Amino acid sequence: MQTRVQKRIRGIGLGMALMLSIPCGMHRAQAAESCINGMKADGLYYKATSLGGITISNVTTQWLEGGRYYVSMNIVADQGRKEWYSSSNLSDWAPVAQRTDAAAQQVMNIENCSSGLVVAAQQVNNNLPIGSGTATVTLSPGTTGGAKGSSYVIYDERVDGFINMSSIFVSPTVAIGGSKEDDGVIRQANFLVTVSNLRGVADGNYTTNVTIPIGATTTWWPTDNGYNYWWTTAGRSVPLTSSITIPVQIRSSGGQPVNPTINCVMPTSVMLNHRVLRPSTVDGALASSSIAIRCNSASTGSIEITGDNNTSASGASVQLAQGVVSNLSASVNGTNWYRSIPSFPLINGTTTIQIRSVLASTGTIQAGVLSGSAVAVIRYN
Repeated sequence: MQTRVQKRIRGIGLGMALMLSIPCGMHRAQAAESCINGMKADGLYYKATSLGGITISNVTTQWLEGGRYYVSMNIVADQGRKEWYSSSNLSDWAPVAQRTDAAAQQVMNIENCSSGLVVAAQQVNNNLPIGSGTATVTLSPGTTGGAKGSSYVIYDERVDGFINMSSIFVSPTVAIGGSKEDDGVIRQANFLVTVSNLRGVADGNYTTNVTIPIGATTTWWPTDNGYNYWWTTAGRSVPLTSSITIPVQIRSSGGQPVNPTINCVMPTSVMLNHRVLRPSTVDGALASSSIAIRCNSASTGSIEITGDNNTSASGASVQLAQGVVSNLSASVNGTNWYRSIPSFPLINGTTTIQIRSVLASTGTIQAGVLSGSAVAVIRYN
């Protein structure tokens, strides 16, 4: 809620002489009219409206499951000047310049009107490019809009409550806001974007720019007098003369859009136990285990093992005790073993990586409990 306080300033009256010249063809100037009584003159209804001048910022998207994204944004309408529209029946609205309505010039100042903003959008796009394929994009209502007449609306001022305009100045074909109550007002809009019917889209991650044709109309009008705050009445139409582009992260898996944020879980430690060995059986002794990587979507991963010595591509060396060293390596197929695997596929489910330790003697082996440690870093994207 906004509270506005007007300061009354008393001044000292000054005597002066003034001669007014009224141009030929200009109708008589009347005292300030009130929108409460409606905006009428000579049997015609009037409202002031425009079709442009909005700024959209702070666009955010959030994945909601099922290919749906919650989109929110800030909207500011440019409330510069508006054209006068007139109607004989509150339905056949047209610009006064087309009607050559002289009556609009009779009212020179109007007080206490309402300001209303409507932002409409194209609801369905059947050909959103994704990679080498396409998908369908459909808008669904948030808390600020919905289907209205022939337009799909992402913001309707009625939701937040109309803004009061204390003063509107009138010229023959345009209206100018004398008070600036609706200048720079930030409206917050939200709606749902559903991506569906993926066609020819390979599994993978995509950043796609979803372009949505939009249009906006702002109107100064008398509330609850049979008027509307749309550009026209018939069909409640708003021309889609502009567009917004929303970057959306899309992950395709099995022909379906899935959670674009990959989440993989895996154990925090793995034990490789060589158990009891004799000095004569240390060389070549092998112990193995596995790391189960469970992901919510197909992706790619990498693994790198870091030990005491990391110069060999075949494994990281870890000193267990005097005379014994372990060579640690990883494999995605159980055949080829490396210290580092820069890329391997992760499935939507569980992917298993094999880990092994191969011992070697480097001198006189002392009896006892031998142990060592290394770090395996697993990355995914």
